[in-house]
Amino acid sequence: VISGDGGFFHLKTNERTYQFIKNLNLKRVLYPDSEHQSLCKVSGNDGFIDLIGMEVSYFSEVNFGRLCLPCDLNQIYTIQANCCEDIDSKIHDLKLVIDDWRKFKELSANNASSKWSPLSWRAPQKCI
Repeated sequence: VISGDGGFFHLKTNERTYQFIKNLNLKRVLYPDSEHQSLCKVSGNDGFIDLIGMEVSYFSEVNFGRLCLPCDLNQIYTIQANCCEDIDSKIHDLKLVIDDWRKFKELSANNASSKWSPLSWRAPQKCI
């Protein structure tokens, strides 16, 4: 899985994926103001993926939480923290999420998850 400025990708390492990443990096230079998803769409719509014979499928957004928006703890697998303006705020609030996640899992193991809701999350505090 590759994450960061290019989005999330689950890739098998081979020549095709190497060429895809090179092409995606080129798109970042050509389209510096594009959103991450826009870069993925540009890469998918320009015919390059077909040219190199690569298959692409998109992750369901249901399984991605956003730090600054309440989400269903039973469905998410990862949290995006794009709403943070600086790294210190991001680290602070992600630590809160980790602590809250541990409490949620502990309650879930004891069948007490109904006591927990997305509103129980302490984050965001520094990220807006």
